[in-house]
Amino acid sequence: MREYKSHTFKGSVKWTGGRTWDFAGESSPMIHGSSPVRFRGEEGKLTPEDLLLASVNTCIISTFSAYLARKDFEPIGYTSEVEGLLEHTDHSGFIFTKIKVKVYVTVGTEEEKAQVIEMLEKAHKDCWMSNSLKSETTLETEVIVAD
Repeated sequence: MREYKSHTFKGSVKWTGGRTWDFAGESSPMIHGSSPVRFRGEEGKLTPEDLLLASVNTCIISTFSAYLARKDFEPIGYTSEVEGLLEHTDHSGFIFTKIKVKVYVTVGTEEEKAQVIEMLEKAHKDCWMSNSLKSETTLETEVIVAD
């Protein structure tokens, strides 16, 4: 049986007045954030909502890229979009109830297309960010074979 390690990650927040803050991860640059404008935050700053959606979206590509590396394969292109639905619920207040990631990948052959679809589905299933959330997380894929 394979033994798995546990990992601890750290970050820090410093309040900068009003509804703004600075956040830094243990090995990342500081980012300036705020509550969303619709909740009286400042325009042009990352929000907790942005960061949550980014964590799911980037977890999928990070997991997918690990699977690509194991196969020694790189697609021609990859882009993705993420959308989250924040709803008020009676039992939990506001929560993200749905997160949808739409991935667009370009490959060179039909064989690569089948492999990429399989790896994307596995990356979605194995993404620990979405697996850590209450939200329903779906993945839509569009894999295009280049001419």
